[in-house]
Amino acid sequence: MKKLFRLTGLVVTLKYLNISRNKITDSGVRYLQNFLMCTRELVTLLAHWNLIRAPGAILIAKQLKLNRSEEHTS
Repeated sequence: MKKLFRLTGLVVTLKYLNISRNKITDSGVRYLQNFLMCTRELVTLLAHWNLIRAPGAILIAKQLKLNRSEEHTS
C-alpha cells in the first residue's frame, strides 16, 4: 500500500478513522501503519475491540508521533 501511495503521490486527508471491531491483529497493524504514513491530519483514531496487543499499539503510536513531528517541520 505504501508503494502505491508514493507512486501516485497521493496524500490522504482524513481527520477521523474508526477501525473498531475489525479483528485487526498486530500483523494487520503493519498495513495500518503504511496507511498512516500517507495521512498527516488524523485527529481521532478509534481502534477498540480489536486484537491489537502492546507491540502493535506501540507501532501505531510511533507512527502517529512521527506524523506529528513531520507536520511541524514541513
